[in-house]
Amino acid sequence: MSSFPQVISEPKVSFLEAKRENFRNTLEILTGCRPAGEAPNRPLLLHLEITSRCNLRCLKCGHATDPPGTARIAPRHLAYRIIETFDEYFAAAVRIHTFGYGEMFLYSRLRVLVERLKHYECFVDGITNGVLVGKDETDWLVEFGYDELTFSIDGAEPETMQRLRGVDVEKLWDTLAYLKERKAKAGSDRPRVVVNFVAQSDNYHELPALTRKLANLGVHFLGVNPLMPADSDAVEDAYTRLYREFGLQNVPRERLEAVLRETQRLAHQVGINFSTYIDVDSLYASKYGSGLGNGLLQILPAQQLERIQKEEKLQPFYCAYPWTSVYVHANTGARVCCYMDGSMGTVEDSADLERVWNQGVITEVREAIAKGEIHPACRSCVQLGRYQHSYTDVEDMRRILGVENTSLFPAALLMERIGR
Repeated sequence: MSSFPQVISEPKVSFLEAKRENFRNTLEILTGCRPAGEAPNRPLLLHLEITSRCNLRCLKCGHATDPPGTARIAPRHLAYRIIETFDEYFAAAVRIHTFGYGEMFLYSRLRVLVERLKHYECFVDGITNGVLVGKDETDWLVEFGYDELTFSIDGAEPETMQRLRGVDVEKLWDTLAYLKERKAKAGSDRPRVVVNFVAQSDNYHELPALTRKLANLGVHFLGVNPLMPADSDAVEDAYTRLYREFGLQNVPRERLEAVLRETQRLAHQVGINFSTYIDVDSLYASKYGSGLGNGLLQILPAQQLERIQKEEKLQPFYCAYPWTSVYVHANTGARVCCYMDGSMGTVEDSADLERVWNQGVITEVREAIAKGEIHPACRSCVQLGRYQHSYTDVEDMRRILGVENTSLFPAALLMERIGR
């Protein structure tokens, strides 16, 4: 039984110092001041896939392209009776993701969950297609101070959004306008609004128009990602065909670069932070089979990733996630992060969460990464270079906590690459 109802009836206490202490304990491990296999800390980052259900069937998503019965699109909710046992973990965690492979606003206990997480002073963020975000949802998002909400928007034109996502984009403009108005009335800057755009050959040209549309809607950040390539070993399926027809590699390079430059110029002009996560060199090298990469911008250069993959050896503690992160899926399976292959076990309550955090697979992963070795569960992540982002997450959490900057991070090269 959860202690939460009793906790919120007591005088307000701050959990920030406990979170800072947890952060400092984590740094001691990552800098070799504690044995790598021990975990006196608790996760700084909890990723809760509260649902795998979705109300849309976007063409690029597994909900539309995976065969029936595929595990990741099986319709499930993460039972709230499980989540409400995690209070001690929420008290120590810095950041909580409330999303996964589904639409978070389909989760009937979302409002209760967000209230719980904000009680524990967690930075809470999520991703939505926006269709189910009405005025009532907007009101409580602002009331509770939900920190960052990302809207997936892949076009400026109604026809484009209808074709790619089956969404009435006018509804999204209304939602963003109301959210901006509601925050202004409350004197709050939360939730901070992010827009994520997945660029493909039939929508990339709408980026400048989208930026102009977002200019007056209180958007904090616009990020552009490429349509990710299909697995080279995959059989011919719906996604393979989609990528072959609509991948950005089909666009003349000069046109793509011109649109990205214009979007960046407009975003700067209207005060929207902007970043493109498209590695144009990698994108077009991959098209002709002459280089490593999938078009997704990496922190490390492609040549260095290629060397790492050949030698299967990296610097010690090249990834922070085994000491900072746990991902709990809607089916109760647990992994270190969303990139990990396999499972650390199932989580039905806080005792299970304690077990997967301190026993079994995670200890093997920690031992390997502490030596700079690649555990089999981490191989696909290393091949894609996604482990690089683990230290950017650590840096983000340092800023959230207001901890002074430090040069203690062991992954000096990674920190240099992200400009810290």
